[in-house]
Parts: sequence; structure tokens; C-alpha cells
Amino acid sequence: HPDKAFSEKYFSSKYGKEESWIILATRPDAKIFYGFKDGITLDDFNKAIDASETDPDAMENLLCSIEVKAGDVIYIPAKMVHAIGSGCLLLEVQEPTDFTIQPERWCGEYKLSDREMYLGLEREKALECFDMNKRYPAPLEPRLISDENGMKYESMIDESITTSFSVRTITLSGGEFSLDRGATVYVVTEGNGFVVGDGYREEICKGDYFLVPDAAKNKYKIIGDSIKITECYA
Repeated sequence: HPDKAFSEKYFSSKYGKEESWIILATRPDAKIFYGFKDGITLDDFNKAIDASETDPDAMENLLCSIEVKAGDVIYIPAKMVHAIGSGCLLLEVQEPTDFTIQPERWCGEYKLSDREMYLGLEREKALECFDMNKRYPAPLEPRLISDENGMKYESMIDESITTSFSVRTITLSGGEFSLDRGATVYVVTEGNGFVVGDGYREEICKGDYFLVPDAAKNKYKIIGDSIKITECYA
């Protein structure tokens, strides 16, 4: 995916597409592809693109793979090649665009057009989107913010990694969490509980998600004996 400079140059957008993955569940041998292997060159990349016309797996040999498990947190900086392998259920938090340079001719059984691969750019220009040497540690270790009174609060992605978005998790075991941050999306990833406020009580459970707008901050809280929520905001 492009960084902000690439997006501004070619797509007139101030946003690139940094992203992150929170692994929610996996099947056996689940993995992601994350960065080029050492020594892979742009020429190797171009040859694999050509080979993908007839070989759908041509690109896989160029990429590093990482086995993942539920709870892993992966940050994907812009311009770093990546792909989701089979057997992964994940929550993706990203910049607000969907610019994707996908230089493979096939996506499963679907054959991509040049426009779908390069978003209307010439191939040479589109490949400027990739940094062949881009690396980033994975998975990341959460940073504990607080753990008291039945409420554990952890930072997964923060400003030390990117200024594009932040991701935190709230785990309640009999405690409560005040919704005092506006313009924030919350996703329930485990268990069940309630959002409560003045005259308001709504049950939430795994798979539910909701937005807290600025006008609603400091008016509600989450309570629960066994619930885990991911907090996402810019």
C-alpha cells in the first residue's frame, strides 16, 4: 500500500494506507506473508509478476512468512509487501483509504486487469509503492496502561509506532470502562457485557461494534464480568 507521499503524488490524497492486524482466531498452520526475503531485488519482483500470468503462486517464493496465533498484533507500515494467508480471522485497523497495488495477475480464481493491479498507473510507477528492504518486528508486544479493579487496559499500536491511528484493548473481569474518548470505534472480540448510561442499558457481545461520537463521550461506560473490546481511533 502507498505511503502518504505516494498517495499525494499519484492519487491527490493526503492519506496512504498504513494498517494493522489483530489476529482474532486461526486454523492450524495459519500464517501471514510479511516483507520480502533478504536479497530479493526489483528485477526478481518483476520476473515474478510476469510469471504470475500462468503461475498463481509465483510471488509466494519471494516473501517471508510468519505463523500467527490469536492475540498477535501485526503492524504493516506503508510500502511494505504483505498478504494474509489462509486460516486467519483478523481485525484490520488502517488509514481511511483502500489504495492497493496488487502486482499479481490472479486473485484466487479471478484474473485481475492491469487497472485492478496498478490503479491506473504505469507498472513502473506503481512499483515505486514497494520498498524492497522494508522490515518491521512482528508480532508486537502490548504495552500495559493500567490493570486494576477488574479492568485491564493495554496499548497495541500507539504514537511510538504511527501517528495515523491507535489501537488499544480493554479486558473487563467485573470492572468498568468509561467511554470518555470521542470519534472512536469499539469492537467486541470476546465475551459479553453492557453499555450503560443515564437511563440506557444495551447488551453487547462478541462480534458487535459501535461508534462513540464526540457528542456522546463521557456519557456511557462498558461493564462486564468477562469481555474484551478493541478500541480504535485516529
